[in-house]
Amino acid sequence: MKTLAIIASGCLCGAAFAQDGSEDYLNFIIQIQSDANKTTHKLNDVTPKGNSKALEGVTGSSVFQLWTIHRTKGTEHLLDEKIVSSYHPEAQITILTDDPYKGIPRTRVDRPFTVTTTVDGLITNDPNVQDAAKSVVFEHKATNYVAQGVNGASQTLQGAIDKNGTTRETRLTTLNGPDLTQINGEEEFTVYARPDYGVEESHMLAKAKVQIWPIASATMTGINTEAWHLKLPNLQIDLKNLYPDSITYVRVYEGKPKPNPPKLFIINTSYVKIKDTTPQDRNFAISGKELGITQKGLYTVELLHETPFGIDILSQTYPLKVKDGIKVVGSLNTSE
Repeated sequence: MKTLAIIASGCLCGAAFAQDGSEDYLNFIIQIQSDANKTTHKLNDVTPKGNSKALEGVTGSSVFQLWTIHRTKGTEHLLDEKIVSSYHPEAQITILTDDPYKGIPRTRVDRPFTVTTTVDGLITNDPNVQDAAKSVVFEHKATNYVAQGVNGASQTLQGAIDKNGTTRETRLTTLNGPDLTQINGEEEFTVYARPDYGVEESHMLAKAKVQIWPIASATMTGINTEAWHLKLPNLQIDLKNLYPDSITYVRVYEGKPKPNPPKLFIINTSYVKIKDTTPQDRNFAISGKELGITQKGLYTVELLHETPFGIDILSQTYPLKVKDGIKVVGSLNTSE
């Protein structure tokens, strides 16, 4: 039980009938308990700026109503109403991803994220308390973006948390669409206190959001893998949905595709660095002389995308067949 020491003017305000002729009005407070019988108590009369003790205290929750009644006419008016609870559930939600970005947590559609929910203040050892004291509502809402800054369809799931403590869940996105790799949207997790006596709507206790971005894609055209080249071809690069924190570039090395080629050429002019809040598209051309090839042989050309999640190969072409006698004018950049 929670003892409410005073109900002051800062809690229940009713100055409308106390400005003129205040001696004609009697002010009093009614306490309505949230028990099965809705037990009602009349507190001591109060002056326009007075206070009164809740002698019965508060078990569960109580509604306090401030009334005024005209002493001679008998007309009465409800001036204000407040709810006081003997419990106060609290909640906290945090979302952690592999992206260290300091703004709204974000991740890629193929990467997991962890939702940590902490709830405290629930009454778990008294079956007679009202439902609002026993549990809170946990809501998960997933919303697809249909355009930048524009929300589309959403789906919402609700459940209950009836224990104090911390739960931690690592999950993949529940967003859906025709091409899962190109999904983008947001997932929102919220904890609500249940409606209580006299309060019809739920009260939000905690909320957290994570943004889900698609997997980058690319096309790299210009190389005919069937032909031998005496003149190195020009390349056309088309990049889609580059991750908001990423570096993309083209590398070339001799021989078949390898996970860790011992010697490679990185084309400096192909670097695309993104530091943004949303995925980005880019397109550009690379001239043959920028490929850094000066000798005959079979070469692999790859387009790499570095993000907080690692390095992905967006495009890979083999073989680029180079004839003997090739002539190249330009600089060579190597990384070993």
